[in-house]
Amino acid sequence: MNADWLSTAQRWRTAGRSFVIVTVLGVRGSAPVEAGRKMLVSADNQHGTVGGGRLEQEVLAEARAWLAGTAGPKAIAAWNLGARLGQCCGGKVVVHYELLAAREPVIAVFGAGHVAQELIPILLRLPHRVLCVDSRPDWLQRLPAADRLELVEEEDPADAAADLPAGSLALVMTHRHDADLAASAALLARGDIPFVGVIGSGSKAARFRRALAAKGLDLGAFACPIGEQTAKDPASVAIMIAARLCRELAGAEAPDSAKNAVKSLLAELM
Repeated sequence: MNADWLSTAQRWRTAGRSFVIVTVLGVRGSAPVEAGRKMLVSADNQHGTVGGGRLEQEVLAEARAWLAGTAGPKAIAAWNLGARLGQCCGGKVVVHYELLAAREPVIAVFGAGHVAQELIPILLRLPHRVLCVDSRPDWLQRLPAADRLELVEEEDPADAAADLPAGSLALVMTHRHDADLAASAALLARGDIPFVGVIGSGSKAARFRRALAAKGLDLGAFACPIGEQTAKDPASVAIMIAARLCRELAGAEAPDSAKNAVKSLLAELM
């Protein structure tokens, strides 16, 4: 069995790609593939094989029909290699198709402290999923219950950076500067997070820039400080951060309905 398919699936999932997992459920008679074999199929790539030849061509075409939304309702297909495909081995292969659609980008907030408590209710007014990461369950539980809010309890917030869908926007405001730095580094290292906003002072921004540059990271997506430094109370800081994020979202590729919602909220905040 091709054991490396899972790492490829994880990379494709993290990169925000839609793909189909093809699994050979069973084989009868002579066939060029064994039961348990897996092949990953995206719109423009594949990983693994189901034996090559006409069988693989047909399976690839059917997998891409699943990606295009034009496949039939049955997720299991039986292929008679001789009668149906004209292959001389003449056995029978049963395959299963599982579609993994690309995950939509999220607004990820690293930290559930005082500013996040004020900020996240504002962000939930936008047409985006919001994710909040913190090591403290009691702070996460203070956030409002909402279908579009996902709470992630993680001892090291940087570990959650790898699981974000590509294209997500991140706001870093944990209760520890070392955790802020680690999360910022993990987010920037990915290369597919277009905005990494970090709360803090001008001196914190300068220190972080030096430390991140020393790691060889591209700082093009890095923004610190976010929010007006003159604002001190959590609600005021949250409003300033939300306004900054709305400006980023308004310039991003998005449906007109989403952009209109962002601009409407931005007008209210400003």
